[in-house]
This record gives sequence, structure tokens and C-alpha cells, in this order.
Amino acid sequence: MMRAIAAFIVTDARLFWRSGYVAATLVVLVILLALLSPISNVDFDGFADLMTAVILIDQAIAPVMLTGFLLLAERNEGALANLAVTPAPSWLGLAVRMVMVSGLCLFEMLALVLIVYDGALNHAALVGGLFAIGAMATLAGVIIAAPFDSVFRVLLPMIGVIFALSVPGYSLLIAQAPLWVDLWPTGPAAALLQAAFEPTG
Repeated sequence: MMRAIAAFIVTDARLFWRSGYVAATLVVLVILLALLSPISNVDFDGFADLMTAVILIDQAIAPVMLTGFLLLAERNEGALANLAVTPAPSWLGLAVRMVMVSGLCLFEMLALVLIVYDGALNHAALVGGLFAIGAMATLAGVIIAAPFDSVFRVLLPMIGVIFALSVPGYSLLIAQAPLWVDLWPTGPAAALLQAAFEPTG
């Protein structure tokens, strides 16, 4: 089992590097730093909500697109057919992919928060919220890309899923928090992220 996990980790790490996702993650991090650093120097009450919204939306976009596009690429290269005949169970490969993608996105946002945000921070809530939304978005990316065989066909459903996962983030950006947002699938993750920046009930 451990050898299979190690093999999946190495394979996914190579895919992330070869696909350019690691470089894209660094570029997005630099852009977000450039946008949020000047704002962080301005003392206003809504900065915690702004940080939560930015993190939630980014964490919805990146894993869905990464896992969706990687799944299509692996299918076209025949990697999924090879996976089907390996002794390792397919659920293990999915679990490792979920942890790897969520972990990479988690470290990106954690670096952003630690650099930009200088207020009180609940690290456990932050990591929990980041991993929750990352894992959910990763699984959503797999589910949405599974029936399709080309990027052009999956792009529109992917945008719809990203928008749906980001709904709590948009509600924070417009300073509206209806009760139904708490019941949204990503509502608990958003609540954890909010709790990381300010105490909540």
C-alpha cells in the first residue's frame, strides 16, 4: 500500500511540474500579493471578509481546473487505461490526487495569508477551511471532467461548477450573507476561513 501511495505521489508531482501548474501557482501567488499587499496597509473592517472571499474563489478555481484538465490529458495519453490494470485500487489514486492538489493550493494560499495578513490568525481554522474547499473542488473537477473527452466540451460545465462553489465568496464580496449561504456545500469551508480571521459564533 505504501509503495502504491509513493508511486501515485511521484506521478502526480511530475504531472504538476510537466503541466506547468506549479509555475502557474507561483504566478497567481505573485499577482495576488501585488493586489492585496497595498490593500492590507489600509485599515478597514472588511479586509478579513475580502481575504476570505479571495481565498475561497481561488480555491474553487484552481483545483477544479487542474484536476479536470489533468484527467483529460491522462485519458488522451492512455494513463487511465494503465491505471485500470495496476494492482493498486483506483480510489487510492483519487485520494492521493485529492490530497496533492489540495495541499498545493493550501500552501499557495497559506503563503499569501502569512505574507499579507498581519492580524490575529486562527491557523487551525485556516488550514481546515483551505483543505475542505480544496478537497471539495478537486472531487468536483474529477466528476465534471469524467464524462467529457475534450477541453472545449468541459469548459462551460467547469465554469458553472466553479461559480457554484464560489457562491459564499461572492456573498462576502457584496457584503450580503443570507442564511441559505450557510447551507451551501462550500458554506462550512467559508465559515472556517472566516473564523481564521475573526472570531465567529
